[in-house]
Amino acid sequence: MKTHRRHFLQQSEYTLCLVFNDEWQFDQYHTVFDEGRHQQGFCWKFTIPAAERRKVLKELDEYNLNALSLFGSEESMMETFAAREFLFANSSTENVLSKSV
Repeated sequence: MKTHRRHFLQQSEYTLCLVFNDEWQFDQYHTVFDEGRHQQGFCWKFTIPAAERRKVLKELDEYNLNALSLFGSEESMMETFAAREFLFANSSTENVLSKSV
């Protein structure tokens, strides 16, 4: 199968959300989580509080799940470097001083 390089990098899997009403039709993905709906597979939905954003993104980065590994572009490389430098780095004065020495 031919696909975009990004699909390979992200180890993509594809899903369809369908419903049968006299014929097969596409449905919205959020309906998969409705009570009482029968489904063939499993779907998980994670709602992460905004206060945990930095912690979760840092942990994903430690597993090499970041913009660069997912998108492989110069822009994503800069986004990853910026996150590591400004979002994940300890913002204490000691850390800033130790980096400048």
